[in-house]
Amino acid sequence: MIGNLFSDIVRELLSTWPEVCKLCDSSNTSPLYSAAVQDHLDVVNAILDVDVSSMFIVRKNGKTSLHNAARYGVVRIVKALIARDPGIVCIKDKKGQTALHMAVKGQCTSVVEEILLADPSILNERDKKGNTALHMATRKARSQVRISHFFLLSYLLCFHYTCL
Repeated sequence: MIGNLFSDIVRELLSTWPEVCKLCDSSNTSPLYSAAVQDHLDVVNAILDVDVSSMFIVRKNGKTSLHNAARYGVVRIVKALIARDPGIVCIKDKKGQTALHMAVKGQCTSVVEEILLADPSILNERDKKGNTALHMATRKARSQVRISHFFLLSYLLCFHYTCL
């Protein structure tokens, strides 16, 4: 009940002042980023309904809402952001890392899979140190994530070659 009331208030506020979607603090943290960090899916969707471009606002460190949701394994936020524009998975932060790099750090296989399903080519993206997400997974001994990569990659390759 309270969640719905809060969501209704947010939607009303955004319908009156849509520019709120782009207001950021001194570290360039947007309302979307804050809502995503706190796993407020209704608020994330309300913001995206008003201004989908707000998902491309980056903080001073270059991270988007997706980077952070991926790092902390907030699967439903990751799904919501990717559903609006799968291209968001390709955005790199100031270290050259994508949301997939962050997902590997967070060790959430579901997030890794969602990102790879959005764009399998992201597996080859290197950060400024030359590391792919798979390099990070193997070096950090993140076996669950590494195994997820291999299974999903195998599936995607089989699917790709079957469709040719």
